[in-house]
Amino acid sequence: MAAVAGAAIFVAVLLLPDGHERWTYLYGHQIVALASAAIVTTCAFGGAAPSEDWLASAPVEYAGRRSYAIYLWQLPVAYWLLDLPWQAQAAIAVPVTLLLAETSYWLIERPALRLKERLRAPALDRGSSLAAARA
Repeated sequence: MAAVAGAAIFVAVLLLPDGHERWTYLYGHQIVALASAAIVTTCAFGGAAPSEDWLASAPVEYAGRRSYAIYLWQLPVAYWLLDLPWQAQAAIAVPVTLLLAETSYWLIERPALRLKERLRAPALDRGSSLAAARA
């Protein structure tokens, strides 16, 4: 029930006509944070199978793997679109952010992770041979 209420709050906040009103800064961010906490707590500790299925779904897994890239790109994209009406901002920002995040994931993040694994492997070999030599 808490996750459903949290999701309903998210939808309500998204559908508000203007996110720059005074109440948004005074109370809106705290309300969204509490809704997030309700969703996360319910999914983590609720033990409900539907929440586990939802968390294992392809869109959620995709968002989790690309979350850092999405986080990095969303603000510059939003800034570039600042002069447009909010409806156009939303229609353009989401696909552009996802496209940039996907591109940077494949061109920067994945190669960096592979390099990290390659650099880590010799260090692990040295550690295991050092432990064998001590024994």
